Amino acid sequence: MAIAFVQAKNNQAAPNSGVNNTVSITTTAGNLLVLMSYTDKASNLTPTISDSASQTWTQAGSNPTVGNGICTMWYMPNSASVTSVSVAWATYSGGATTSVVVFEFSGAALSTPLDSNASNPVTSSGAATATSLASGSLSTSNANDVLVYAVGENGNQSNSFTVGSGFTLPSGGQVATNGRAAMAYKIVALTQSGATVTMSWSSNVGGDRLGILGAFADTNQGASFVFEDDSPPQFQPPPTEPIISVW
Repeated sequence: MAIAFVQAKNNQAAPNSGVNNTVSITTTAGNLLVLMSYTDKASNLTPTISDSASQTWTQAGSNPTVGNGICTMWYMPNSASVTSVSVAWATYSGGATTSVVVFEFSGAALSTPLDSNASNPVTSSGAATATSLASGSLSTSNANDVLVYAVGENGNQSNSFTVGSGFTLPSGGQVATNGRAAMAYKIVALTQSGATVTMSWSSNVGGDRLGILGAFADTNQGASFVFEDDSPPQFQPPPTEPIISVW
C-alpha cells in the first residue's frame, strides 16, 4: 500500500505557560506519526515525547542553535490509536514559546520507516533577518518515501508560511495565530538525489531559522540479519555395519 497523508494537528504554548505542550489528535492504529517540536529558548535541551498510548518515540533529527532555540523531529511507526501527543522540556528560559506539529500517514513501514540513506535527515539554518529557509540537500535509498520538512523560526506568523513547489503544507501544518513553526510533506515514487525545498513566511522578526528535512519509507529500512548455528561441530560416529562370519 502506498504512503498517503491522513491529517495534521498542531498546538503552540504561549510564553511562560509551562514546559509541556499537548496536541489533540485522534489517529488510526497502524499508521506512522511524525512530529516536529520547536522552542526558542532551550537550545541545550532535548524534549521528551509521550502520547496517550504510552509509546516510546524515536528521534529522527535535531537542529539546535547556540544559546537560543531548537527544532527536533520524531516518529512513531505502527502507532497505536492515540488521542493526544505531548512534548515536555525539563526546563527552559522564561518567556519561551513552544510549537508542535504532528502528521499522520498510512502505508508507511511498520518497524523501521526512516529512510536508510546516510544523509537522512538533513538540517539547515538561516540568518535572523531572513523570511525563508532552504533545506539541506537530501538523498534517499528507498523509492517510495514521504519527505517531511519542518521549520521553526523565532517570530509570530499568522498562517503566512508557504512551501516550495512539489511540497504540500496541509491544513493543520502550521499554527494559525502567531505561529512559529510549520511542517510540509511530499510523497515520491523515485529515489531522491540532492532534493531540496524552501519554506517562506511573511514577516522578519529576528532570531532562529531552523529546518529539518527527513524521509520515511514504505518498507522497513536497515540491515537484514541471517542467524546461523555457529556452535562447534559434534562428533558423529560412523554407522555400525553387521559382522559376517565365514565358516
